[in-house]
Amino acid sequence: MELAVPFLVAGVGGLTGDVEVYGSRLPYLVFAFPGVVALLTLRAWATTVADVANDRKWGVYALARIRGLGLRHYAASIVAAGSVVAVTQAVLVYVLLCILAHGLGAGRLLAMALGLGLSLASWLCFGVALGMAIDSYHRRDLVLSLATLPLAFTAPLFWRVEAAPAYLRTLSLVNPLRYHVSLLRGLLVGHVDVAALAVTGACLPVALGVLAWSGRRAELLSGEHG
Repeated sequence: MELAVPFLVAGVGGLTGDVEVYGSRLPYLVFAFPGVVALLTLRAWATTVADVANDRKWGVYALARIRGLGLRHYAASIVAAGSVVAVTQAVLVYVLLCILAHGLGAGRLLAMALGLGLSLASWLCFGVALGMAIDSYHRRDLVLSLATLPLAFTAPLFWRVEAAPAYLRTLSLVNPLRYHVSLLRGLLVGHVDVAALAVTGACLPVALGVLAWSGRRAELLSGEHG
C-alpha cells in the first residue's frame, strides 16, 4: 500500500506547482518525498507493535528470554529488522523519484539518511515498548487504528504547515511525526530546522526510557490465549 503512495503523489503533483520550503522552491514530487519516507516510518512503527505483540502471544519472546537473549538484544533485533524493511522501501521510493523527477545531491541524501536513522530508531523503540504493553489482538488493533490515522493526518506529510488551517497547525504541535518530517524536509534543501532536530533527538532517549520501563513490567507471555 505504501509503495502506491508515490504514484498518488505524482498525480497530485500534476495539479500543483513548486512549493517553497525554507526559502527554496521545490517541485511538488521532491517536496513530498520526505513525507512518503515519514509515512514508511509510521508504517514500520505499526508493524513493530504488531510483531512484538505477536511474539508475546505465541511465546517467541518468552523462548528468546529463556535462551538467554536479554531485552536489549531482543529490542535491537526487532528495530534492526524493521529498519532494514523501511530503508529498503525508502530506497525504492527514491529510485521512483529519480525516474519521475530528479535525484538529490549526495551530501543532502546522506543528511536525510542520518535523519531517517534517528527517526526510525525512535519510532521503532516506541513500537517495541507499546508491543510489550499490549495483551490482546483486540487492544493491539484498537491502539493502532486510533493512533495511525491521526498521526498521519496531523503531520505535514504532503502539505506545508504554514498553509494549513489553524486547528491543524495546533494539533500538529503535539505530533512528533511533524518534527521528523520537517527535519527531513529541511535537510533536503540544506537547512537544519533546530526545533525539529531538538524534538527528534529528544525522542530517542525518551523512547529508550519507555522501552526499559515497559520491558521490566511486561510478562514473558501475554494474557491472551488461542
